[in-house]
Amino acid sequence: MTFPPTCIRMKMYLFSITGLFSLIFQVLVCCGDHGSSISQSTQLRDETIISKGVESLSQIEFLKPDDRLELFVRKLQGYINESAFDIEKFEDDIKTLQKQLLDIDIEIQVEEILKDHSEDENSLESRTYANKKTLSDKLRFAKFMLQAMLDLLHEIYLLKSEESLVHHLLCSLILLNIRLLRLRNSHGAPDSLVPGYTEAISLLYQYLRMWRQTYQGLSDVPLRVSRKFAIHLIQAENTLQVLAEYVS
Repeated sequence: MTFPPTCIRMKMYLFSITGLFSLIFQVLVCCGDHGSSISQSTQLRDETIISKGVESLSQIEFLKPDDRLELFVRKLQGYINESAFDIEKFEDDIKTLQKQLLDIDIEIQVEEILKDHSEDENSLESRTYANKKTLSDKLRFAKFMLQAMLDLLHEIYLLKSEESLVHHLLCSLILLNIRLLRLRNSHGAPDSLVPGYTEAISLLYQYLRMWRQTYQGLSDVPLRVSRKFAIHLIQAENTLQVLAEYVS
């Protein structure tokens, strides 16, 4: 192991027991200071990435699973803005996103196995249920959100070849359900701290009412399309109802 040159000031105590103990003490102190410095530097880097957000998916790999999930969800929400879903960018990143989430999932499982084998009963009891549930909730929502975006993207492509009004309404409804994911935190709970949260809820409610009225005025809607519209409409209404409860 190599220690920083400024840490160890060698003193020559030839054939002296006192000198030997002094040297050992200096090495241990410097090693501790150096390790502490590395730990503080790593923590500062992690906090900086979290506070500023993730510019590159590769940055996530340096963080702990809990923080990696936080940024992963934030990355997914980055494809969604107030009025659109960046389909092209999301498609380009799909394979990377899937690999990233799989890596996080595996890391969490490995850590749990190692902890279960290394901790005694007392230390196991000290690990709170709340902490484990928090990580589990984040992982579950990250998986749900990625899969939901993939499923909705697939449906949008199936509708792209259709140019009728009912298909346009259905596509708009699907995109609205994607946009609603932006209003949740990394646990999947409504996040009223999102800028424009209250205004977004009000605006999306108006869209739903308008689309429902337009749809009800249509005739000869295929049963398959009608069923899909009803499913996505109910999903959007239920989600908005939950989100609206957090409007201050």
